Amino acid sequence: MSHLTTLMRHLEAYVQEEIGAQARLLALLEAQEQAVRASEHEAITAANRKLDDELRSSAARARRRGLLLEGFGRVWELDPSTLTLSSLCERIGGGAERLQRQRTELRAVTAKVARRARRVGAAARSHQRLTAEIIETVLTGAENESLRSGGVLVDAEA
Repeated sequence: MSHLTTLMRHLEAYVQEEIGAQARLLALLEAQEQAVRASEHEAITAANRKLDDELRSSAARARRRGLLLEGFGRVWELDPSTLTLSSLCERIGGGAERLQRQRTELRAVTAKVARRARRVGAAARSHQRLTAEIIETVLTGAENESLRSGGVLVDAEA
Protein backbone atom coordinates (compact mmCIF):
# COMPACT_ATOMS: atom_id res chain seq x y z
CA MET A 1 0.00 0.00 0.00
CA SER A 2 1.41 3.39 -0.97
CA HIS A 3 2.09 6.17 1.50
CA LEU A 4 -0.67 8.28 -0.10
CA THR A 5 -3.20 5.44 0.32
CA THR A 6 -2.21 5.05 3.96
CA LEU A 7 -2.60 8.78 4.53
CA MET A 8 -6.00 8.68 2.85
CA ARG A 9 -7.23 5.90 5.14
CA HIS A 10 -6.00 7.77 8.20
CA LEU A 11 -7.63 10.98 6.95
CA GLU A 12 -10.95 9.20 6.38
CA ALA A 13 -10.78 7.78 9.91
CA TYR A 14 -9.98 11.24 11.28
CA VAL A 15 -12.87 12.88 9.42
CA GLN A 16 -15.26 10.18 10.67
CA GLU A 17 -14.05 10.82 14.22
CA GLU A 18 -14.57 14.57 13.73
CA ILE A 19 -18.11 13.97 12.44
CA GLY A 20 -18.83 12.01 15.61
CA ALA A 21 -17.31 14.73 17.78
CA GLN A 22 -19.42 17.41 16.09
CA ALA A 23 -22.55 15.27 16.56
CA ARG A 24 -21.74 14.91 20.27
CA LEU A 25 -21.15 18.65 20.49
CA LEU A 26 -24.52 19.29 18.87
CA ALA A 27 -26.28 17.03 21.39
CA LEU A 28 -24.50 18.76 24.28
CA LEU A 29 -25.48 22.19 22.96
CA GLU A 30 -29.09 21.05 22.69
CA ALA A 31 -29.01 19.94 26.33
CA GLN A 32 -27.39 23.23 27.32
CA GLU A 33 -30.03 25.21 25.45
CA GLN A 34 -32.84 23.31 27.18
CA ALA A 35 -31.23 23.95 30.57
CA VAL A 36 -30.78 27.67 29.84
CA ARG A 37 -34.33 28.10 28.60
CA ALA A 38 -35.66 26.28 31.67
CA SER A 39 -33.34 28.26 34.00
CA GLU A 40 -32.15 25.03 35.61
CA HIS A 41 -28.86 26.10 37.16
CA GLU A 42 -27.63 22.61 38.04
CA ALA A 43 -28.41 21.36 34.53
CA ILE A 44 -26.61 24.38 33.04
CA THR A 45 -23.54 23.64 35.16
CA ALA A 46 -23.58 19.96 34.18
CA ALA A 47 -24.01 20.83 30.50
CA ASN A 48 -21.15 23.32 30.68
CA ARG A 49 -18.89 20.73 32.29
CA LYS A 50 -19.68 18.17 29.57
CA LEU A 51 -19.11 20.77 26.87
CA ASP A 52 -15.74 21.67 28.39
CA ASP A 53 -14.72 17.99 28.38
CA GLU A 54 -15.74 17.60 24.74
CA LEU A 55 -13.95 20.78 23.69
CA ARG A 56 -10.77 19.66 25.48
CA SER A 57 -10.72 16.52 23.34
CA SER A 58 -10.66 18.69 20.23
CA ALA A 59 -7.01 19.59 20.86
CA ALA A 60 -5.92 15.99 20.30
CA ARG A 61 -7.94 15.83 17.08
CA ALA A 62 -6.40 19.11 15.91
CA ARG A 63 -2.91 17.68 16.48
CA ARG A 64 -3.85 14.56 14.55
CA ARG A 65 -5.24 16.68 11.69
CA GLY A 66 -2.01 18.70 11.65
CA LEU A 67 0.11 15.58 11.39
CA LEU A 68 -2.04 14.25 8.55
CA LEU A 69 -1.81 17.53 6.64
CA GLU A 70 1.97 17.54 7.17
CA GLY A 71 2.08 14.06 5.65
CA PHE A 72 0.10 15.15 2.61
CA GLY A 73 2.27 18.25 2.36
CA ARG A 74 5.42 16.10 2.24
CA VAL A 75 3.92 13.83 -0.45
CA TRP A 76 3.01 16.77 -2.70
CA GLU A 77 5.77 19.13 -1.51
CA LEU A 78 3.24 21.72 -0.34
CA ASP A 79 2.83 23.88 2.73
CA PRO A 80 0.37 21.93 4.92
CA SER A 81 -1.43 25.13 5.88
CA THR A 82 -2.66 25.46 2.28
CA LEU A 83 -4.41 22.08 2.34
CA THR A 84 -8.13 21.68 3.01
CA LEU A 85 -10.48 18.73 2.66
CA SER A 86 -11.71 20.21 -0.61
CA SER A 87 -8.21 20.63 -1.99
CA LEU A 88 -7.27 17.12 -0.88
CA CYS A 89 -10.32 15.69 -2.63
CA GLU A 90 -9.37 17.55 -5.81
CA ARG A 91 -5.76 16.38 -5.70
CA ILE A 92 -6.68 12.77 -4.99
CA GLY A 93 -9.33 12.72 -7.68
CA GLY A 94 -11.38 9.58 -8.25
CA GLY A 95 -10.14 7.86 -5.11
CA ALA A 96 -11.71 10.45 -2.83
CA GLU A 97 -15.43 9.62 -3.19
CA ARG A 98 -15.74 8.52 0.43
CA LEU A 99 -13.79 11.53 1.66
CA GLN A 100 -16.01 13.81 -0.42
CA ARG A 101 -19.14 12.31 1.19
CA GLN A 102 -17.59 12.67 4.64
CA ARG A 103 -16.66 16.29 3.87
CA THR A 104 -20.28 17.03 2.96
CA GLU A 105 -21.52 15.35 6.14
CA LEU A 106 -18.96 17.20 8.27
CA ARG A 107 -19.93 20.56 6.76
CA ALA A 108 -23.62 19.88 7.47
CA VAL A 109 -23.13 18.89 11.12
CA THR A 110 -20.68 21.74 11.71
CA ALA A 111 -23.24 24.22 10.34
CA LYS A 112 -25.85 22.78 12.74
CA VAL A 113 -23.41 23.19 15.64
CA ALA A 114 -22.76 26.82 14.70
CA ARG A 115 -26.50 27.59 14.48
CA ARG A 116 -27.21 25.88 17.81
CA ALA A 117 -24.33 27.69 19.51
CA ARG A 118 -25.72 31.03 18.31
CA ARG A 119 -29.16 30.08 19.68
CA VAL A 120 -27.71 29.09 23.04
CA GLY A 121 -25.78 32.36 23.16
CA ALA A 122 -28.91 34.36 22.36
CA ALA A 123 -30.91 32.52 25.03
CA ALA A 124 -28.16 33.08 27.62
CA ARG A 125 -27.95 36.80 26.80
CA SER A 126 -31.72 37.08 27.05
CA HIS A 127 -31.71 35.44 30.49
CA GLN A 128 -28.83 37.65 31.58
CA ARG A 129 -30.74 40.81 30.58
CA LEU A 130 -33.88 39.57 32.32
CA THR A 131 -31.95 38.78 35.50
CA ALA A 132 -30.27 42.19 35.45
CA GLU A 133 -33.65 43.91 35.01
CA ILE A 134 -35.15 41.96 37.92
CA ILE A 135 -32.21 42.77 40.18
CA GLU A 136 -32.36 46.44 39.24
CA THR A 137 -36.12 46.54 39.84
CA VAL A 138 -35.79 44.88 43.25
CA LEU A 139 -32.86 47.00 44.39
CA THR A 140 -34.03 50.37 43.05
CA GLY A 141 -34.17 52.85 45.92
CA ALA A 142 -37.32 54.38 47.35
CA GLU A 143 -36.67 57.51 45.32
CA ASN A 144 -36.71 55.33 42.15
CA GLU A 145 -33.01 55.91 41.63
CA SER A 146 -31.46 53.42 39.29
CA LEU A 147 -28.56 51.28 40.46
CA ARG A 148 -26.56 52.84 37.66
CA SER A 149 -26.92 56.30 39.23
CA GLY A 150 -24.40 55.44 41.95
CA GLY A 151 -24.26 53.92 45.35
CA VAL A 152 -24.57 55.24 48.87
CA LEU A 153 -21.83 55.11 51.45
CA VAL A 154 -22.90 54.02 54.89
CA ASP A 155 -20.96 54.58 58.09
CA ALA A 156 -20.87 51.09 59.51
CA GLU A 157 -19.89 52.37 62.96
CA ALA A 158 -22.78 54.76 63.29
